[in-house]
Amino acid sequence: MDVRRNRLRFGLLCAAAYLGPSLALTVAYAQDQAAPPAASQLEEIVVTSTKRTENLKAVPQSISVFTGTQLQAQHIDDYADLGRNIPGLSFSNGGGPGLSNLEIRGISSTIGQPTVSVYLDDTPITIRNNSFYAGQPEPLLFDLSQSEVLRGPQGTLYGASSMGGTIRLVSNPVSLSTYQGNAYSELSETEHGGLNYVFRGVVNVPIVTDTLGLRIGFETTQDSGFVDHETIGGVLDKRGINGDRSNVIKATMRWDVTPDLTITPSVFMQRTHIADTGLVDLDNSNYVTIKLVPEGGTDTLAVPSIKINYDLGWADLTSVSSYAYRHFPRTTDGTYFNSEFVGYFVDSILGITGTDGKMHGDALGALPGPVYNSLNSRQATEEIRLVSKPYDPNGGGLPITWIAGLYYSDAKYLGTSAQYVTDFNATFQHFYGEPPIDALGVATPNDLFYDFVNRLDDRQYAAFGEVSYYVLPEFKLTAGLRYLYGRDSATNTSGGFFASTPFSSGNTKAYALTPKFAATYDVSESTTTYVNVSKGYRLGGINAPVPAVQCAVDLHAFGLDQAPDNYQPDKLWNYEVGAKSRFFENQLSVNVSAYDIEWDKIQLDVPLKTCGFDYFANVGHARSVGFETEVLDRVTPDLTLGFTGVYDDATFTEAVPSLGVRNGDIVPGSPKWSVTLSADYEKQLTDLYGFFARANWQFIGASHGTFVRDNQDYQRPTYNLFGASIGVTYDNWEFSVFTKNLFNERKVIQRPADNFVAEGYTPTPQIFGVSAEVKF
Repeated sequence: MDVRRNRLRFGLLCAAAYLGPSLALTVAYAQDQAAPPAASQLEEIVVTSTKRTENLKAVPQSISVFTGTQLQAQHIDDYADLGRNIPGLSFSNGGGPGLSNLEIRGISSTIGQPTVSVYLDDTPITIRNNSFYAGQPEPLLFDLSQSEVLRGPQGTLYGASSMGGTIRLVSNPVSLSTYQGNAYSELSETEHGGLNYVFRGVVNVPIVTDTLGLRIGFETTQDSGFVDHETIGGVLDKRGINGDRSNVIKATMRWDVTPDLTITPSVFMQRTHIADTGLVDLDNSNYVTIKLVPEGGTDTLAVPSIKINYDLGWADLTSVSSYAYRHFPRTTDGTYFNSEFVGYFVDSILGITGTDGKMHGDALGALPGPVYNSLNSRQATEEIRLVSKPYDPNGGGLPITWIAGLYYSDAKYLGTSAQYVTDFNATFQHFYGEPPIDALGVATPNDLFYDFVNRLDDRQYAAFGEVSYYVLPEFKLTAGLRYLYGRDSATNTSGGFFASTPFSSGNTKAYALTPKFAATYDVSESTTTYVNVSKGYRLGGINAPVPAVQCAVDLHAFGLDQAPDNYQPDKLWNYEVGAKSRFFENQLSVNVSAYDIEWDKIQLDVPLKTCGFDYFANVGHARSVGFETEVLDRVTPDLTLGFTGVYDDATFTEAVPSLGVRNGDIVPGSPKWSVTLSADYEKQLTDLYGFFARANWQFIGASHGTFVRDNQDYQRPTYNLFGASIGVTYDNWEFSVFTKNLFNERKVIQRPADNFVAEGYTPTPQIFGVSAEVKF
């Protein structure tokens, strides 16, 4: 029987990897034919992303779950790590924490509202990409119960920023009866860098037993830089310029006012200091950059909320009031599109010669061009929902479950930019013998060339609902609908050389219906199949002004005299089938899904490379088809093996000649193939002592970073990362030695354009470290 079981298990693993969802009925039959006694089982996974507590197997959509223990054990520290381990999730990075954009299933965009929404518990922390935006807020992944990644549009329950999917970071709950906590420390060293550390502690205190409790934690981290800086002359003058450090505090209180009424206030506060970006020069593979302006910043994130739940007996009434604040002042190097452009403009456009009869635009172009950007976002949200009790097939009630809710958000964004050309006035006076205002017609006080202020008020109102009808205990039909009204208003003020429009304003409104239809069928006790049809939607917005004179050459290339004032909403439909199975009495888990996504009026960023501006526009149509496979096998009571595989083919299906987009071009963002393998061995040696060893390998396939063929980020290469850890446990203590990027993969994997200058983004070099944790 053991030989037969292992052969069957191996066959199921191979089938899951290569056949996808079509194996559902076959594996269900196989499991019924072989059900040996189980030595140990995989844990059942429960999720809350559907606004109710459900077994993952019962949810008719593709979801990946990483527990907080798994996040810590595999040293998953940020969105980049999460993206490499979660099927279908990928990222585009700007060189540091808080500078990433997320993509799921090939649905990616760096403009407007994100295509992936991120929630910290019940609070949305996604922000709109609007005027000098950097990236999505990136909270440290600590004291989490689990992370839940929902693939495919979540428009019914999560609204307009979830076209590709939703990520929920779920905190550990407060215990009202047990005093508990943990302390964790980590020390490591980065190749070509220096020392890194992590210290964190969490304590849970029942203040009034079974009535009032508090859970509070803190974390402090420091990552050494690994990028060195050289002068224009090639002299190394600074090492490890891209270090960063973070401090965070997280607190949650739970008050059971009555057996039916619970109030849960919480707060999350984090500040990250970034010394510089981790981008490197493309022509140098030794982690070196040459630039005139350091690009540091400080990212502050604060998320207070209060959740009130009242058990009505026949349903649960929940109110979530939350507020998300982010302030991110950041310096960038604008030498290329400020200093160099002004030098080119003085020489080629104005044709001015100096007192010696020569042109000196090269001297102006060699001056540093610091740009001081600041993003300030404040978003208040309120959600009230009524959720029915779970269906009990033996309870005699109606075979129906439902959710109904109202949602409101008011987001205010303030973006500012002050752009300088250092020593421009003195240099111009020296070479040309007159102040710049006489030649340019515009004053440049204190070498200020452009200042810009953008204010945006983004409001959304929505009503949503979802109903599930159990035709049979094993057969469920689900239908949902969200009605959304969105309103944006923006004002822009600007001054200086690039300010062709000192003041502008605009308003947009949009209405949308985002339905969802699903069916779930339990083929057997071990296998559930589903189909899902859902709509995703994203609001449009208002373009920042583009100077018509300075950008005339770029605009004419697109057949325009001026940039469009607005860009329109885009939408998509997702058609998905899948199966979720547990075999050999919960020793083997196989989840598979396949999808076809039709995406219309895609919002894209149109860069104006000569003058350094851009605008947002809607283009064409795209299609994303693919499949995802997740396999987890408890081979023995001590050894668990994991496999995930993704194929995603996202292409434009409509040509846009003016932008150079061809029918069949790859949509930027997600890799076409990705695979992860993991092994986890844990052995309890005695009542007190234990041993563990873990390893993981990630293969990330080729992708495209842009639709522009002559852009250096057009083709992104494949790469591999390998990590491992080994350690011992003693009573409540755990000690480990670990490594990340063991084989020191150092290739440039992305080439983001930082202020229109292509630079290289690499994985963090090889890391070796030690860690210790105690639980009490």
